[in-house]
Order: sequence, then structure tokens, then C-alpha cells
Amino acid sequence: MRDQRDQNPPRFRTRLILLLVGLLVAALGVTTAAVLTTSAASIEEQAREELAVGGRVFQSLVAAREEQLLDNAELLADDFGFREAVASGDAPTIASALRNHGGRIGADAAMVASVDGDMIADAEGERNARFPFPELLERAESDGKAAAIVVLENRPVQLVLVPVRAPQHVAWTALGFELDAPLARHLANVTGLEVSFAVAAHDGAPYLASTLPQGARQALTDALTGTWPLAMQGDVLPLGSSDWFTLTQDLGVENNVTAILQGSVAAAMAPYQELRNQLLAIAGAALLATLLAGTLFARRLTRPVNALADAAARMAAGDYSTAVARQRDAEFRQVADAFDGMQSAIAQRESQILHQARHDPVTGLPNRGHALDLLQDRTNGAATGQELLVVVFRIADFRSINDQLGQSIGDAVLQEMARRIETVGDPVLFGSRLGNREFLLTIDGDTRSWDEERLRGLLRTLGAPMHLRGVQVQMSLQGGLARFPEHGTDAATLLRCAELGLTRARGADTALASYQPGDDEAHRRRLALIAALPGAAEAGHLHALFQPQIALDDGRLLGLEALMRWEDPTLGRVPPDEFIPLAEQSGHVGTLTRWMLDQALDQCAQWRRAGRDLHVSVNLSARDLGDPGLLHAVVQSLATHAVPAAALVLEVTETTLTHDPATAESTLGGLRELGVQLAIDDFGTGYAFLGQLKRLPVHELKIDREFVMELNDADIAIVRSSIELGHRLGLRVVAEGVENAEIQQALRGFGCDIGQGYGIARPMAAEALNTWMAERDENAGQPAREQRGGRR
Repeated sequence: MRDQRDQNPPRFRTRLILLLVGLLVAALGVTTAAVLTTSAASIEEQAREELAVGGRVFQSLVAAREEQLLDNAELLADDFGFREAVASGDAPTIASALRNHGGRIGADAAMVASVDGDMIADAEGERNARFPFPELLERAESDGKAAAIVVLENRPVQLVLVPVRAPQHVAWTALGFELDAPLARHLANVTGLEVSFAVAAHDGAPYLASTLPQGARQALTDALTGTWPLAMQGDVLPLGSSDWFTLTQDLGVENNVTAILQGSVAAAMAPYQELRNQLLAIAGAALLATLLAGTLFARRLTRPVNALADAAARMAAGDYSTAVARQRDAEFRQVADAFDGMQSAIAQRESQILHQARHDPVTGLPNRGHALDLLQDRTNGAATGQELLVVVFRIADFRSINDQLGQSIGDAVLQEMARRIETVGDPVLFGSRLGNREFLLTIDGDTRSWDEERLRGLLRTLGAPMHLRGVQVQMSLQGGLARFPEHGTDAATLLRCAELGLTRARGADTALASYQPGDDEAHRRRLALIAALPGAAEAGHLHALFQPQIALDDGRLLGLEALMRWEDPTLGRVPPDEFIPLAEQSGHVGTLTRWMLDQALDQCAQWRRAGRDLHVSVNLSARDLGDPGLLHAVVQSLATHAVPAAALVLEVTETTLTHDPATAESTLGGLRELGVQLAIDDFGTGYAFLGQLKRLPVHELKIDREFVMELNDADIAIVRSSIELGHRLGLRVVAEGVENAEIQQALRGFGCDIGQGYGIARPMAAEALNTWMAERDENAGQPAREQRGGRR
């Protein structure tokens, strides 16, 4: 054998070629291995980074849904009718409201529980004894509201819990969205990952909503049926014949609800497979080249590999701005282009996420948080002596636009308002949408060039009628103004002052009001009054006064008007024109009206038992006329005090009737059918028209004291025409503001039926009034047992 080898030795050229080929193969092998290893690591790292970014996007979207759910729950909890139903324990009405509101927003769960955790109502019609999530109740009691992912009937539900105040905390309302397959598909479209929501089950079938392919989905279901947590190899989860990069996020209160975000390992490694094939082709070609060509090729090979590795490292560190160096070789140029495309896609996705977090989705304007940042930047960069104007304005009648024309028109109104704001141009620096119907304008200007009249003109321009989808939408804007640096030097203070200015404008029913230094104190007083209102009657701080009404022809005492007064030990004497509007705005006016009814009818019953056939008048507000429980309250109070319906006169103003004429006429018709007497108060100061007056089922006109107290020539013309009008319509006529005998005599001559005013008697408490009536009887010689005169 040795001799044979000696006789046929390998040729030097062959040995040299073999050596060169071996060296080249070794060099190519090392280089190719380095490229593949580096590329695989980079691609895997990129896939994991995409998974992490998707996780952050997922958390942001879940948080945004939570905020949306909280807004909708607070909107429901603030609804006056809903609070009244909860306060009265009207479970069918509560359940109906839950179904209606839940249906509008697409909620999958809607419940109301008492403050003690007892179930009051469920939109599904099931009333369990206790609220099923006591831990959530504990958090809500601690924080004022709470949100969590819970398991309801083996389904994961994103549930929020907010208090219902009527006005005290009387219950909790809960709304929830199911974490289901449509939501998983939506999140998958946004994150670019497969999304699953799972509720693991140690016995029985688990819950799974997933965008995974069918085979992988079944494998995940089988895994969830077994041990928990999932058995993963690092961050890779084998599912059937495929592997998946996997990120799990525990969502539930007891960590049994899990979000599973996944990216296919095969899809992520596809660029690597392509790169490997290209490198193998290059290596095969290099084996046929000369040693020099192989050496040069190996030397050139390391440069693009290093460039790709550097690019992968930059992307892993979050630098998406530097492009991958261009390569002369087509294969590496293709890999570099793939890296560039991946880098651009990730940068674009993160930019979109950032934009969505900072802007309102309906109008595209900066949202409240971003507006504060922009405003703070403006104040920080303001030059010495520079002034800024911050205007917060609201679409006053936006709610009625939404209710009457639909949400699509409402959204179109918001979008058109945003377009108008953006087209205003200089000196408006930027605008934003602060909330449901509130917007912000930041104006670069000084007091001299931007006075309130010019700002009113700007609001009129923004609030001009809109022609949307064949509908002309009328609206009115109200705004509040704050100035930098006069009213504040930071964004939060300026925004708060502008909002207080808006509150002042709403209270004065004007288009624009500037912040005043006392607004903080006035705002705190209003909050204190609203907080004290619900308990004022029970605490004995409310009391009733009565002002007599007499027949002008013979002086008979016919009835009395009940007037409410409030004496608070801390806030002092609160005039009715201060607390009645607050009661209407806060939803407490119905409670005050019912208290006044009971007080007036109780006292009327006492007088009637004493032989005085008198009537008592009680004032109603616009909210009372829209209260579906008013008729029942009147009937119940009349029955409780055994007072005939004809002994009760309910007074409404002209302005009250214009808020919702159809509802007002319906409510007044129901009251008239009960036999209650009805009066139009402050006649001549509102906007009632004769056609409407003719249709109203009223018995009495009360001429406002403004026309009676002085009774000059102009007043006489108004008073006489009002008396004649009332009589022609078959109504009795009452004149308020009778301050002296001369006015009383003149009204008697005009044919007015009834008089009321300080010239007859001041408002008095019941005890003082009893003394007054006794003295009057003694002077007249007999007690008054007259019936209220008049026409229909």
C-alpha cells in the first residue's frame, strides 16, 4: 500500500488547489457563519423589539379603552334621570337605562350595585345577591372609581366602576367591554402581532379569543387546558408545528386573565433564510475562483456584514434615522434595503402611536394633555412683555344637536369646528379639543389689540351656522378668557382661569367672560352651596315663608304664595336667586320642589282645618316640568295632607315654558287633569307668544312686579293690556309688587282680580301669618272663608 502511494503521490498543483480551496472554504465558512449568526441574532432581536413595541401599544390601547369606558360610565352616572332612578331604587328603570346606554356604546356588561355591594340592577336582567367583584369595590371606595379586567361568566371583561351621586353617594355603576375576538383582531391590525385573550382553566374548557391560525389556536387551547403558566422555551412558545415569539401580560384581578401577544418565528426568520441562501450561493461561486479572488472576496465580505450588524445594533437602541450604508453587491444591497424598510416601518408605526396619544381622534386637534404641553412651551419661551390670550369655549347646545340630529352630525360639527379653528391663522397660535364640547384657543396678542369685543367677534365667526349633509346646524358659543402673564404664568393655571371665565359666562348667560380674581372664591362658594343643598332640608336650614294674596274688589284673603328661604350656619343667608339656579344645574331642584310642596300643603291643611278656605301657590322650574315623577309627587303630597287639588296653585314662568314647549304643555295638561290650578308667573318678561298662551291649560296670569311697583304711564299701558288679555282668555289676573294703597286702588280700577305685594303684607313665617290673619279677622269682624275668584 505504501509503495502504491509512493508511486502515485498527489500532484503539487492538486495539493495546492486543495490547500487553497480548503483555506477558502475555511475562510468562507467562518465568514458565512459569522454573518448568519449575527444576522439571525439581529433579526431575532428585532422581532423581540417589535414584540415589546407591540406590548406597549397594546397597553396604551387598553388604557385608552379604559378611559373611554370611564367617560361613558361617568356620563351615565351624571344623567339626572338615571340618578333619580337609582336614588329611588327603581330597578326596572335602572335596568332599562343600563340596556339603552350599554347598547349605544356597545358595552357587554352593565350593572348597578349599592354602596354595600348588593346588586340593584343588571342589564342582562339577572339580579345576583352581591356584586361579583368585591376587590373592585374596595378599590373604588378607596380611589373614588376603579377599573380592572375581570372574569364574568368565564369571559374576560374590561370593567369600570364609578359612583352614582344623587347627590350623595348612593350606588356604584359598572360598565364593561368583553375582551373578545373582534377586539383581538383590531389590536392585531394596530400592533402587527397575533393577539389572544385567555382565561386559563384547571378543569373544564378555557376561554380563548385569538387571531392565531386555526392549528396554532387549537394548540394554544390545549396548552391552556393543561398546566399554567404556559411552558415556553425562553420567550418562544411551540404551538403544533410552529414556534412563536410570545409575550404574556396578566390582566385580571387574580392574574387568571392573560393577554398573549405573538409573532411567528418563521415569519421573523424569513429574511434570515433568504440571506443564508444568498451567502451559500456566494460561497459556491467563490470555490471556483482563484485564491486571490477568494481572498479579496473574503475581505470584502466582512465590510457589509459589519455594516448590517451596526445597523441592527442602532435599530435595537431605537435609532431609526440613520440609513444602512449602501452596498455594491446586489445581494447585500437587497439585505440593506430590507433593513432600511424594516427600520422605516417601525419608525412610522411609533410615530403614528405617538400622534394618536397626543391628538383627538375625531377632530385631529391636540388633546388636553398635548395642549397643556404646547401652552407650557409657549409660556416658557415667551419674551419679556409678551402677552398670550387663552380662550376656552364650548358649544352650548351641543348636547341637543347630538340628541336631535344624531351622533354622526355631532361629530361632523366637531370636525367643522376644528377646520374653522385651523383656518383662523395668525394670531391664533394653536387650537385644541379639551373635552366633549370644549375647545381651546391660544392667541398671541396684547390687551390693546385683543379686547373682549374682538374675541366675541371671533366666537361669532366660529359659531356661524354650519351646512352639514343637507342640514343647517345653528349653535351658540360661550367662552372664558385668561391672559398671560396677568392671570398666570404656567399652562395649568391659565387653563383653570379660562375655565373659570367660562363658568362666569355660563352663569351670566353671555357669550364671553374674562377671569376675575374673585372667581376662585365664587367657584368655591358655588361648590360649597351645591354640596350643602342635598342635606339643607333635613338639617332644618330651609324654611318656608308665605305672602298673602287678596281680592282687590273687597279685600278678601284668597290665598298665599309659598316662598323658600335658606339660612346656612356656615354659608349664611343664601338668597333664592343664588341657590335656585345652582339647584337646577346640579339636579337638586326636584328635591327642593318636593320639600316645598310638602311644607306648603301641610300648612294649607292646618289653615283649612282651622276654617280658612285658602289656596297655596308653589313655583315650578323648567326641570320640574321635564321631571316624569312630578305628577306622582303632586298626587302623593295632596293625598298625604288631605288637601283638595283645587287648593294648590302651581306657578311657571314664561321663560320656563320656552325650554321645551311640547313637554311643558304635556305636563301642565296632566296637572290640570288632577284639578290643580296653574298660573303663568312674571308675565310680560319672557318670550311666550299669544298662540302658545291660548293653548296652555292655565287658570291665572301673574303680572310681573316690574310693571306694577311704579305704575308710570308706560307701565299702566302694559298692565291694562295684560289684564284685558287675561280676561279675554278667561283667566284671572294677579298683580305682584303692590307696594301701597294708591297702586292697589289703581289696579282695582283697571279690573285686576288679585293683588300681592309689600303694600298688603310681607312674606311671613306661618306663626307670624297666623297672628296677622287673626288681627285682620278681628278688624273685619269675621274669619275669611272665601273661594278664589276668577275665570277658568
